Amino acid sequence: MTFPQEHILVSLLDGTEIELTLFSESRSKDSLVLVDTLIAAEYGEARLQIMEGLAYEYQISSPYQIRELSRVVTPSKVNKTTGRITPNIFVGTLKLEILENESSEVKGYVSIEVRSVKTSYREDYRFMLEDITEKCTELLMQYSSPALQTFSVDFSNDSKIDYQRFAFVKSLFEAPEFVEAVHRIVTAPVTTWSEQEEEKDIRKIRRISHAIIKQLASTSNRYELSKNHPLKTRLPSVPSKINIRAKNETVDNPENRFIKHALTTFYHLFLRKYTRTFFNYFPYIPSN
Repeated sequence: MTFPQEHILVSLLDGTEIELTLFSESRSKDSLVLVDTLIAAEYGEARLQIMEGLAYEYQISSPYQIRELSRVVTPSKVNKTTGRITPNIFVGTLKLEILENESSEVKGYVSIEVRSVKTSYREDYRFMLEDITEKCTELLMQYSSPALQTFSVDFSNDSKIDYQRFAFVKSLFEAPEFVEAVHRIVTAPVTTWSEQEEEKDIRKIRRISHAIIKQLASTSNRYELSKNHPLKTRLPSVPSKINIRAKNETVDNPENRFIKHALTTFYHLFLRKYTRTFFNYFPYIPSN
């Protein structure tokens, strides 16, 4: 019997698709599975699923690597695109960061589901999680755990703890849709045309309008035309500069001002309301 292996395509933040291959170090066919997309969505799981307590080797497309995660992900010291994943006793969804080798910048994420081997993962184990969630949600939402849990929101009730509110706001700002929306706003904002009056050298005028003709006859600060100029007999002098109305493209419009106001409000709301909550849960991080 061969060792199970699975391949999955991962979409990075910029839309690039790379391949992740996972190899099980156990010969059991249940140690590594790739579930159907609809089934994974129904149960709130990742498609690529491994078992707790087992070990796995991985290979990701070059020039990318998976960020090291203490006690779980150990990249190879020889080839950064390979390494081992050992979920140990952690059960839930592992959200792993994909880095570019040279810059070490986060380019995307890949989720791997760690299933329990002790009981039925989709029945008994999740039944137990639901009971725990009703009494002590924070126990399942410990930020120090590398495994994530999926919750269903009851919109008829208010959040009972600050961390629930913090995690909800955090999930909004980390959502790919929000990141893509901000990127779209920055790279392609709404533009409008505005008319502005500016003073321009008469020698640079290309199109003559009725307003310019009036200024040719009445504007001060004039200079004499040469004797050989064809207009000398009709217009002995012309102004050195005249005022014209020019159209300029601008991003200062109601649409962009509204978006700026909304993003600024979100920013200050997060700082004012959730900074204290954040440092309560991460006391080892200096607040300054």
